[in-house]
Order: sequence, then structure tokens, then C-alpha cells
Amino acid sequence: MAAGALCLGAVLTAGCTVRAVPDPAAAAASANALLAGSSPKSVSSGSSGTSGQAAQTTTPASETTAAASARQISSIEITDDILAADSTSYDTGARLDDRDSSNVPNGYRYYMTNWGTSRNASWLGDTAQNIVYLTFDCTGPEANVSAILSTLKEAGVKATFFVTQDFVNEQPQLVQEILEDGHTLGNGSVSYPTEGEPSLSPEEQVKDIMPLEDDVYQKYNYEMQYFRFPNGKFSDQSLMIAQKMGFRSVFWSFSYTDTQASASEALQTMEEQIHPGEIMRLGVRSDAVSGALADYISYAHDQGFKFAVFGSDERY
Repeated sequence: MAAGALCLGAVLTAGCTVRAVPDPAAAAASANALLAGSSPKSVSSGSSGTSGQAAQTTTPASETTAAASARQISSIEITDDILAADSTSYDTGARLDDRDSSNVPNGYRYYMTNWGTSRNASWLGDTAQNIVYLTFDCTGPEANVSAILSTLKEAGVKATFFVTQDFVNEQPQLVQEILEDGHTLGNGSVSYPTEGEPSLSPEEQVKDIMPLEDDVYQKYNYEMQYFRFPNGKFSDQSLMIAQKMGFRSVFWSFSYTDTQASASEALQTMEEQIHPGEIMRLGVRSDAVSGALADYISYAHDQGFKFAVFGSDERY
């Protein structure tokens, strides 16, 4: 387990600076409501729409001041409260095996309690409902994105794709297909720093997020409202920066990116760890993920689960 997660598990010990903890039930309820209730965004390029902000058209985004003012995401100045925020780095990627009777990983409840409401961040959805949020990290070559999109279309399921600048630059046709198929597009950062956003200065963090947001808005007239921290590494300061820019930070309660495993191995792991309110982070470079996806969707449905995307009350 990473040092950040060890620090997180030993609350208020070993020099860890942790925020005052609100009532867990109230914090979880508020965070769940925010996750499910953000205003939906649609795409008008022949699709039924995706989750996000404002009706989309094919008109370039450089047109009018009125249109620009409607945007919810914007660059920010680095203020004193940002500089004073705790920059201790935590690692979502550390798997926490302690689970409740519904198979929900309790470690992620801790994250939700401490940062879910106060920093507009999600590691879990509504754990009172059998809902799974499918998300994919598009951080490199095309890999299996086309196959994943075909599987999702056949199953009638929507998902969220977190893209980096390289992916947007190199795969414009896939970005367009993601939007046309009615999926949600999320900001995965410009450079995807290995040590995460907390390894950058506050000014550098803004520069690692906003140019990608602007680029996608200019090319597709689509405003991404969800940010995924590279490698799941975050700090209170980094969460504050994303929040002030207008983003909801979306992490995960399950992650599978193994590029060496077989589809059957991936499917077994996915099935064993399914839980209410699950936010799944899946890697598009993994043949195992692509190969297991259709069977997993069928399994989830058989177990009484539905799929959802952020900011929408639609279930698939």
C-alpha cells in the first residue's frame, strides 16, 4: 500500500494532517446527491446526448461573449487560500480490502467523508442503489477504444471516457465517436504526470488542466465537467484547485488496467468486487478489459445492477 494510503489509514497520526471529519452519513448523502444530480450535457451531432453541460452544436466555441460566459469551467488565479491548503499527497490507487456487508470498500467511504462534499469529489456513487458507473482512462494510443465503444453500443450502456491531451490530438475521430454515441467526456489532464497533480506547483496544475478543457471546447463545443486525477494521486490543495475551476473530481472504488491478464481473469475480478455505487476505472490498453466487458455487463444485469453516467438519472 502506498505511503499516502497508509497515512490515510492512520488518521491524525504520524504527522498526517487531515481535515475535520463531518458526519459520515450526512457527507455521503450530500456527495451522492451531487454526483447524481449535476445538470446534464447533450451533444447535437446526431446523438441522443451525453452527460455534461449545455446543449452542444457544431458551431466553433470562439464565437460570442454570451456563449463564453455560459461556461461553468474556467481558469483561476492562485489565491492565498489555495496556497495555504494542505498539499499532502494521497493515493487512491492503493487497494483497500476492508469491505462492508454489501461489498463496498470502506476505505473509499473515508475519502468520501473527508473530501466528497467539501471538495466536490467522488470515489463512490450512491451505495444504497445497485448502480455501476463505467469509466475508461484514455491516456495513450487508441488501444481498444473502438472495440469498447462497439460493446457499449450493443449493450445499450453509456460510460465516461477520461481523455488526455495526447489522445485528443491523436484520435480526433474517436473523440467524435465517443460524443456521437452519447457518452460523457472527462478531463484526464494535459500531461498525465506520473506522480500526480500534487507533484506540480498550483500554477502548473492549472496549466495541466485548463488547456485541454479549452481545446475540447473549441474543437467540439463540449464542456467537460469531470476531472480525473492522474494515477489517482491527490491532495486537499489539488482538489481545491479543481473545485475552484468548476470541476467535480471523479476517482474510483474499483480499478482494472492489467495489460497481461486474460479476459477470464479480468471478468472474475470484476465480478468478485462488484458493489453498489461502484465507480469502475478501466484501462483501454488492456485486452482483458475489452474482452471481458460484454460478459461483465451481462453479469451485472443478471445480479440486478444498472449502469449510469454522472449527472444523469438515466439507467441502462
